[in-house]
Amino acid sequence: MITTLRLWPNVTNTASRRSPHTHARLNLETLESRDVPAAITDNGIAIATYNGQVDSTANLYDALTTAERIPTVTPFPGYRGALVTAAGDVNGDGVTDLIVAAQNSSGHVKVFDGKTGALLQSFLAFPGFMGTVNLGTADVNGDGDQDILISANGCNGAVKAISGQNGSTLASFLAFPGFLGNVSVSGANFAGGADDQIIVGAGGVGINGRVAIFNANGTVYNPGFFAFPGFNGAISVAGGDVNGDGISDIVVGAGPGAPGGAVKAFSGKDFSTIDSFLPYVSTVTNGVNVRVADGNADGVRDIFVWLQGGGYASLVGFNGKTGQLLAQGGGGEGTNSGGDSGSSGDSGGGS
Repeated sequence: MITTLRLWPNVTNTASRRSPHTHARLNLETLESRDVPAAITDNGIAIATYNGQVDSTANLYDALTTAERIPTVTPFPGYRGALVTAAGDVNGDGVTDLIVAAQNSSGHVKVFDGKTGALLQSFLAFPGFMGTVNLGTADVNGDGDQDILISANGCNGAVKAISGQNGSTLASFLAFPGFLGNVSVSGANFAGGADDQIIVGAGGVGINGRVAIFNANGTVYNPGFFAFPGFNGAISVAGGDVNGDGISDIVVGAGPGAPGGAVKAFSGKDFSTIDSFLPYVSTVTNGVNVRVADGNADGVRDIFVWLQGGGYASLVGFNGKTGQLLAQGGGGEGTNSGGDSGSSGDSGGGS
């Protein structure tokens, strides 16, 4: 049985008793687990590079080779601020496309063809909105193509899904009414039908890395879990089968402030922890982005991590089943390439 997801305001979270402040708490009520098939494999990794001094850029890399799939894209000429990215086949040609959003007004999103680099779509996700956004992909209408997920930070967990085929709005809802912190989005198939569900991650003071799963109509599919008890920062989320059991799992990365850029993977069966590791040395606290893709052609998704704003040089990939290092970007300075990758508790099992 699925119960409602509630936001309890002005309740001090006992996991953060050192804080003298009161804050919103996202309350976990019940769990539900189902055996479901894995999400569609999609092997592009989209990474943004920005430093405030030159125009911000984005690249689309191949998970198997870490080579560029298309030339570097400058999505917003003259813009030197932060970018967020996502990857998914939105036009149905069997090739992963590049999705980029600028962190300026109205949530400006552009989609670039993964074959040619040509512009496919350009739209304002939240007209008039002056905050920042996050991106993801999921096939929310079951047409076999990935759709574009956009979340608005500081705005009640506002989430939209835009059709990859025609740009129409497929979903629009408030994941966490009353919550004014950061939210991230991704998608995977948990129900076993044609359409994916939407994973939403909330981060902030006392929120503890809250993860929940929603249907496209905004109803709660599963109220989820807390990924990082005691952590007060933002998180990133990704969905897909990383341990080979045929069930979509959820990977969560800790945002700025977490030493080593902590990453955890949770079983899609029961949300138990199947992997937990630090991809970087403990002095690295930039915050990480996570992506799942098949990096070794074994038919199972692996875990890719990179620093927020760090670009290709910070990219590192780990085998989803064993935790073994698979890939490392241009130098990978500050990465943990050995035993700190942790262990997969369900290693015998499988956008």
